[in-house]
Amino acid sequence: MNFNIEAVRAKINWTMAPGDPMFGGNMDHYGAVGASALKCIIGARLLADVEAPMSVLDFACANGRVTRWLKAAFPEAALHVADINPDWAAWSGKTFAAEHWLSTPDLRDVEAPRRFDQIWCGSLATHISPVQTTALIRKFASWLEPNGVAIVTMHGRRFVRNAIARTHAYFPDPLSIEPVLRDMAATGFGYAPHPGQDHGISAATSDWLIRSVIETGCRVVSFSEHAWDGHQDVLAFQNAPI
Repeated sequence: MNFNIEAVRAKINWTMAPGDPMFGGNMDHYGAVGASALKCIIGARLLADVEAPMSVLDFACANGRVTRWLKAAFPEAALHVADINPDWAAWSGKTFAAEHWLSTPDLRDVEAPRRFDQIWCGSLATHISPVQTTALIRKFASWLEPNGVAIVTMHGRRFVRNAIARTHAYFPDPLSIEPVLRDMAATGFGYAPHPGQDHGISAATSDWLIRSVIETGCRVVSFSEHAWDGHQDVLAFQNAPI
């Protein structure tokens, strides 16, 4: 696969959803995050030695920050988007001519309508518990076509360094991050829910994530630290023999 990121960028539908929470007013950065995701996907597919995908899923799609890049890069692929927010899923489905469906509060219950050659899931595992992250990885393993590739992003060592230095907006309360750091050091996975909510902040070691993939029977393609937007770690795995 030969990809020119700028050629893909020229084909993108830049329609923006009103009030998109992922857009902070900086269009250059918003576009760069999507480009970074596509680079991660292309790199993983090259390592997995597979051709361009014919079916693609953006799971936790929100308002299409990465979906728009997937649509432009793989125009021949059957594109699916899913989110727990029905408005986001519907908007992204309509805007990018994708099939849309809903996730569930408990990821152990979510079902996909088909299997996929490529799954992208950016910044969902960063906000859920170890039980839910394990369920997410197992679901993706079961949704992959033979030789299909899934990518999950996660907070890792760079996140920990930022947390210790209190240099990120995630950490307005110095005490809020302590359980994450403590449990990550003890078990490989740290999680702290936001008060009164069913999601929070998570971080995991490469060993924890890789072990979770191996337990599904899938092959780990790559693990790259802070490869997405210079911040989140990127785990790629394939439905192929180990």
